[in-house]
Amino acid sequence: MDAQGSEEEDRETEEVSDALSAVDVGERVPALTGPAEGDDYIWVRTSALAQFLRTESAKNLPRVEKWFGRQFQIDESFLRKLDKRIREHLDEDSSQSIALYILVGYSDKSSESFSDLDECFDRAGEEKDAERISLTWACFVPDSGFHEVGLEFVTERPFDASKFRRPIPAEAGILLSVSGATRTWVKSVSRNLELLLDNTKLSLILRPLEVFRHETFTSVISWLVGALGWFAAFRVIGALYSEPARGDALSRILQKQDVAARFEQYMRETYSPSSPFIVGLLVFMIPYFFLFLGQFLGTRFLVYLVPRSGIQIGLSTRRYGDYINAFKFVVFTLLLGSAIAVIVNLFTEIL
Repeated sequence: MDAQGSEEEDRETEEVSDALSAVDVGERVPALTGPAEGDDYIWVRTSALAQFLRTESAKNLPRVEKWFGRQFQIDESFLRKLDKRIREHLDEDSSQSIALYILVGYSDKSSESFSDLDECFDRAGEEKDAERISLTWACFVPDSGFHEVGLEFVTERPFDASKFRRPIPAEAGILLSVSGATRTWVKSVSRNLELLLDNTKLSLILRPLEVFRHETFTSVISWLVGALGWFAAFRVIGALYSEPARGDALSRILQKQDVAARFEQYMRETYSPSSPFIVGLLVFMIPYFFLFLGQFLGTRFLVYLVPRSGIQIGLSTRRYGDYINAFKFVVFTLLLGSAIAVIVNLFTEIL
C-alpha cells in the first residue's frame, strides 16, 4: 500500500510539473489576454503568476478542506502567529516569494483587499467591524507544483445592514483549505493548523452558551419559556379573578338570616353562571396567549445569548471588548440572576 501510494503521489507531481514546466517566476510567459504589441511575450507579476498557477493546477493538486462551525475570537497577534507558521511550512519546499491575499468584508456588502498584514491592521476596521476575513498564502514550488493555504473566518451577523435580520449563529465558523504538490505535505500542514485554530475558541465562561447555536435546543427552550408564561398568567388570573368572586359570594350567603335561605343562596352561587360565556372564554385563553407569545419571543431572541464572534483588527478591537463586557453583565448578572430567582420562587410555592 505504501509503495502504491508513493507511486500515485509521484505520478500526480509529474502531471503538475508537466502542466507548469513552461512557467516560472521571473520568466517571460505567454500573455494571458493576448500578445503584446510587436511581441509574443509579456512580463507577468508574481501575483498574476500565482493566480494563473492556482487556476491551472487546482484540478491536479491534493486538497484538504475543513469547516469548523463555532464561534471564534481572533486578534492581530493571533493572525501574525498564523502568518508566521504558514510561511514556515511554505518555506520548507520553496525558495520563491510567498504571495498573501487578504479580503475583508463588511455588513454593507463592501470589502477591502490587502496584500500585507500591517496595512490590513492599519486600515481595516476603522469605521465598521469586519464580518468576514479571508487570507490566502500561495507560492510556486519548482519541479513540484503549487502550494496554497487558505483560511476564512465568517461571523454570524447578517451581511445586509439595510434589512433587520437576526444573527444566525450556525453560520459562524472557520474554513480551512490546504492544497499542495503532495498528500503528505497537505495532511501535515492541515493537522498543524487545526491545532493552532483551537486557540480561537471562546473563553470557558462563554463556551456553554454556544448550545443555543442548535435549532432543536433553542426550540425546546422556547416552549419552556412559553410554559412558564402560561403558568404565571394562570396564577395571576386565578388570584385576580377567583378570589374576589369567592369573597363576594360568601358575603351574599352570610347576609341571609336563616339556614334555609343561606343554603339556597349557596346553591345559587355554586351552580349558577357568574359571568357571561365570552368573558370566561377570554379568561381561559389568556394563559395560552402567553404560552405562544413566550415561544415566539424565545425563538426570535434566544440566539442573542450566543456570544458574537470577533475579528479584532484595527479600532474594532476596542469596540469588540466593550461588547463582550456588556454581554457578560447582561447575560450573567441580569438575565441569569432573574431566571434563577423566578425558578427558586416557583419551586418554593409548589413545595
